[in-house]
Amino acid sequence: MTVDGRPVEQLRAGKTRSLFQYLLVNRGRVVLREQLYEVLWPGVEWSKDSSRLKVAVHTLRRLLAGCGAPIQVLHRDFGYMLVADDIWIDYKEFEGWFDAARAAEARGDSRYALRLYRKCAGFYRGDFLAGETTRWVTEHQEWTRSIALRAMNRLRVEAVNGDNSDEVVLWCRRILELDPYHEQTYQVLMWVHGRSGQLASVDGWYRLCSQRLRDDLDVEPAEATKRIYLTAMRGEFGQGARLSPAGRPSPPAARSPRPAARPSQPAGTLVLQRPQPRWVPAVATAR
Repeated sequence: MTVDGRPVEQLRAGKTRSLFQYLLVNRGRVVLREQLYEVLWPGVEWSKDSSRLKVAVHTLRRLLAGCGAPIQVLHRDFGYMLVADDIWIDYKEFEGWFDAARAAEARGDSRYALRLYRKCAGFYRGDFLAGETTRWVTEHQEWTRSIALRAMNRLRVEAVNGDNSDEVVLWCRRILELDPYHEQTYQVLMWVHGRSGQLASVDGWYRLCSQRLRDDLDVEPAEATKRIYLTAMRGEFGQGARLSPAGRPSPPAARSPRPAARPSQPAGTLVLQRPQPRWVPAVATAR
């Protein structure tokens, strides 16, 4: 946290920091004492005779008052509530951009939606509260990461629709940095490189996908991934091949057995389906 541009060093570690983080994420809402106790001391049952939480709250109030932060920690009924109006929180801004982008798309304003998706993708630089391992932090990390992935997926689709291979590859690489097992992304990469005849790249992405799935998850690539790989290696994704507006390749349909006397059917055409969607470190800045 910073106040008027100055970092608050006293909140860099300890239970006081954890208490502040949790109350900040839930600011404006009363958080029960039992819930706070579980967050700060997991597995330890709360007792009304315990003074641990009161000491942590008192320390937090003293630190906030000492640094001049416009933040209050109020006692309400059976819990505490953090009140903070004139502050900026990065992950809340991040969430707000994403929600606004979805709303813009719903009303047909794709250009504004894409601007906001780009802000989301550019803003995300790592896990929410990186290094923290408590359950509630892990849940927020997964949520913020999923938002970033959904924004990047949407930008990748737009790059596909605009026939911009460089941007397609860029967003695919960003997606794999966050989710190295996103098989659909490997499929798109194989399609892009196969269309331009870069068979070594097609083979490299397929091998990387297979290795990660087998070594880390103990699963084989989907049949769809295998068929897209073979189709690309046969050179059947020519420069004229385009993806549908959803930006996801589906493998050519498997050929049905035919009597020997009848000619074999040509490979199926490329059809796309809508991608399936799969959180930014929290920093509070007092204005």
